Amino acid sequence: MLLSQGVIDDFRIRPDEEFPFRVTVPAGVVPMTEHQAAHFALGATVAHFGRLARGGDGP
Repeated sequence: MLLSQGVIDDFRIRPDEEFPFRVTVPAGVVPMTEHQAAHFALGATVAHFGRLARGGDGP
């Protein structure tokens, strides 16, 4: 969902690495653990769609 809405530029999983989840944002590639990726996804979703969910105009 975040990729299709343009919130992130790319998402890759590399299971053999210490930080297997890689999220590409305009600032670069951010390697994360599963726990960090889950928190990132939640925060990015709330930030992007929060106003819309509360009845506002959306992003």
